[in-house]
Amino acid sequence: MIENNWMTRFLCNKLGGQLTPDDEAFAKEVLRTKALVGLVKRRNESYHRFKDYFGWKINDADPKKVECEERFLEWGWNASHYTPIEKGSEEWNLLKKSNTFDLKLYEYAETLFEVQGALLHGDQVQIDDTNNPPAIQIPDSKEVGGEETTIDGSSSSTGTSSSTPDS
Repeated sequence: MIENNWMTRFLCNKLGGQLTPDDEAFAKEVLRTKALVGLVKRRNESYHRFKDYFGWKINDADPKKVECEERFLEWGWNASHYTPIEKGSEEWNLLKKSNTFDLKLYEYAETLFEVQGALLHGDQVQIDDTNNPPAIQIPDSKEVGGEETTIDGSSSSTGTSSSTPDS
């Protein structure tokens, strides 16, 4: 058996069997409520977002540390040598067909990346219900009847519970 839709399966805790649109929706909800999204194709911006969000401090006055950070962001990502699969090729189409849920999840993550970036910068976010990238809240791991922590660290009492995958 060939592994497929690994990320969707991981997020909805369904490692075998047929995936459904409900599994896709659940994986998107987990991504929305539990993750700060970063994108390799925007690794510099992603790194700085993580750095700001998590309060990572780098001494920019130390040239060795700056060089290390630059090397990590610009050089380290090219260490893997593989031949990319050409879009539209037979291989591409086979992978696309067997990973449709992950492709949809990635498209959602790209939208979520934009929404999170705007929220982290305090911008107003206009939500388009067709793709449904809601405002980001990062719930506590013990959500039942508790509080949810928003992206800015404030709390709000929800009084509700939500379903999460087993850890």
